[in-house]
Amino acid sequence: MSKSMVPIRQMDGNLSDRRKSSLIQDLGLLIFLSSVGGAAATIAMAGDRQVIYLAMFALTGAQSLLAAYRFRYLAAGLTGLQVLTFAAYTLFRALTQGIRVVWLDYVWLLLPLAADAGMQLFTGSIYRIERANELLGEQMESVVLLDSLTGLYNMRALYIDLERQMRFAARNLLPLSLMVIRLRHAEELHAILSRRRFERLAQMLGEILSGSVRLEDRCYSIDNRTGEFAILLTCDKAGAELVRRRIEDACAQKDAFAGIMDKAIRVDLRIACVQYEEGIPNAIEFKRKVDGELQYDV
Repeated sequence: MSKSMVPIRQMDGNLSDRRKSSLIQDLGLLIFLSSVGGAAATIAMAGDRQVIYLAMFALTGAQSLLAAYRFRYLAAGLTGLQVLTFAAYTLFRALTQGIRVVWLDYVWLLLPLAADAGMQLFTGSIYRIERANELLGEQMESVVLLDSLTGLYNMRALYIDLERQMRFAARNLLPLSLMVIRLRHAEELHAILSRRRFERLAQMLGEILSGSVRLEDRCYSIDNRTGEFAILLTCDKAGAELVRRRIEDACAQKDAFAGIMDKAIRVDLRIACVQYEEGIPNAIEFKRKVDGELQYDV
């Protein structure tokens, strides 16, 4: 089988599932509306049984609401109890009071069940669609490696790249450094700036970081709330210090963050860098080690 045919068949399968789900949803709605219409018709023809049928109709509506709000098992149980109670009550009146059982009574043995089944089909189909969308969203998040605000790689990408580069550096005895950059007064900036302006600040800082490193180095956006970034450098600690000075000089320029506010805004950074050593076991510990160094940059 050609590999190119597999995605096409998967797409056809997805379309078929959607059509099936749509048909089930339409069928459920049709059954429910038919039940409501049938109930209204029986109430109109009820005569002296109208009060009983109105009570049955009210109970059926309440159970349909429960089914609509995803209390499916509770709705089904109450519907069954309603039908059994009505059947027992009708039989009791027929035996003790001689009240004849008419065909409308038999109809009301089925209407609550039909209404509940229709609503269960309708809401069950919607629930499956929503759940499928949630799963799709989770799958998309698990594969997205870019930060939507800054366009830089995100923290997931950092840990993937860091683990790979640590092994490569250890195997080939090459230098590797991890730098973490964080806004020094992020909370104060949040209080001064609007959300949109703070996001613009993060974007401009990301651009400065990207412009301060070599092509083979990578920048990452870790946390847009605190303005935290990371840079994976293929150099030793001395080379990382050069990058640090370039970043600080770029941020110190008067027009570095022009346009965020009417007057010039000063942005101070906390920066820490650690060179990879063989004793660091994994990417998480490496990042934690740099975070520990960052606490001393006061």
